[in-house]
Amino acid sequence: MKIRKYLPKDRLDVIKIINKNLIETFGSYRKEDEWENFSDYKKNGGVFYVAEDKGKLIGTIALENHKTYGELKRLYVITEYQGKGTADKLYQELIEFCNKKGITKIILKTNNKRERAKAFYRKKGFRKIKEVNNHSRFYLKIES
Repeated sequence: MKIRKYLPKDRLDVIKIINKNLIETFGSYRKEDEWENFSDYKKNGGVFYVAEDKGKLIGTIALENHKTYGELKRLYVITEYQGKGTADKLYQELIEFCNKKGITKIILKTNNKRERAKAFYRKKGFRKIKEVNNHSRFYLKIES
């Protein structure tokens, strides 16, 4: 497996990964034209990574750079690769990116139905800071 930066040719595969997770968790998905342009993450100094195994995309993670902090977004791994270290590798790549960019704080928001995701974030040191409209907000100060 390798982690690499998102390329425009990855768009449909990324949407499939995210939509499959949304269907499994919520029973619904978004149409292709309802998704953001994933290349836009790099415009303000952020990044979007994909995990690839034998030419197949298996996971995603992104960081939106807000100058004083980063916002972790789009951490998804296809079911058959969950629990096999894919999310850990994506996350580690993101932390290395933050260290290079001098980003020392990360926030994220996740739906409360995503129990596995919340457990992953807690394991990585994130603290829950508030809950709004069935979503939990988490915060992490990166120690270099």
